[in-house]
Amino acid sequence: MARPVTYLLPVYWACALVNDDHTGLSEEEEKQINDFLETAEGRPVSVNFEAEGFYRRNDAGTLPGNCAEFIFLIDE
Repeated sequence: MARPVTYLLPVYWACALVNDDHTGLSEEEEKQINDFLETAEGRPVSVNFEAEGFYRRNDAGTLPGNCAEFIFLIDE
């Protein structure tokens, strides 16, 4: 059974995390995503866009900006 965990992350990461589509991202942005994935628990499966908004902080430690809740599943 999988257990969900949520992370507050930049909205523009959605395609890269959920669909593995890195089109339009810079090398620096891809590095930020890969660095985050190395430390994150679980695998990304969905995004809660109802929580979308401007946040001063996020779980990736990137600059302030538009973020949403990303749902990851941890296999147990």
